[in-house]
Amino acid sequence: MIKKVIITGANGFLGSALTNFLAKKGVKIFAIVRNEHSNIERLNNDENIEVIYCNLSEITKLEQLIPDRDIDVFYHLAWSGASGHERANYKTQLQNVAHSLECANQAMVLNCKKFISIGTIGEFMATLALKNNIVSENFTYAISKHFYHSLLDIFCYKNDIQYTWCTLSGVYGSGDNTSNLINYTIQTLLSKQEPEYTKAEQLFDFIYVEDCVRCLFEIGKRENTEKYYYIGGICPKPLREFVEEIRDTVSPNSTLGFGKRPEDGTVYKKEWFTMNKTMQLLNFQHNYTFEQGVKKTFEWIKSKGQNN
Repeated sequence: MIKKVIITGANGFLGSALTNFLAKKGVKIFAIVRNEHSNIERLNNDENIEVIYCNLSEITKLEQLIPDRDIDVFYHLAWSGASGHERANYKTQLQNVAHSLECANQAMVLNCKKFISIGTIGEFMATLALKNNIVSENFTYAISKHFYHSLLDIFCYKNDIQYTWCTLSGVYGSGDNTSNLINYTIQTLLSKQEPEYTKAEQLFDFIYVEDCVRCLFEIGKRENTEKYYYIGGICPKPLREFVEEIRDTVSPNSTLGFGKRPEDGTVYKKEWFTMNKTMQLLNFQHNYTFEQGVKKTFEWIKSKGQNN
């Protein structure tokens, strides 16, 4: 059973959900956030949560900031420029790689039993694009994640660190303030406007945040785990079908602007979405269908007045 963990990016969308979930289970969490000016409103007021202010660029200070040496899991979720224009900033992404490797080193120094790091389904797409000589700065973030993953393999092998890489796809839900496809669609429909998309024929996958957190917990608490897990929804399908499900939940009579945006060349292969294997290895079952997750997200957005 997990008793103590470190979580970087603990005040983010996924980080706060994981932090609050573990705290409710009685786990002691060292919640790493950037600095004293960081917004920590997402974190519950729980005695099990200890906020540690430490920028990733100064992550070597963790060994002084955390005196404990009996920590079960180091969850590394923090990554600057994971969305928006900074995804294409090579300086930001290279700094992420260096800082993330130092997180693994700190996990070793702190004698953590396991290191868990987060990847993106975009890694597969970026690697495929490079093989086909498709060059785009839009792949900078995904390529940096892949580069970090490769270096982490080497570092953890050399230092005998038990680690797991978790590739996430389409995590969504209450508390996410980004303009991801689900939020964009809900907010646009609430505003009585027509959302616009490409033809949306490519495969994709979504997982509600609470299911994602439960899966990360399962991976963290087991003594013997695989080096790799894919964490996604129940079954991938064409993006168009997901969008239509959102429309049917939010505003059934609204029209959807498929084909009004140019194609971006995005191609996802079915074999990348290996959640069935993860479910078998962990004996994991989703608590939320996509429809149920969208309904909860829809209610949250309405409660916040985010369509105004």
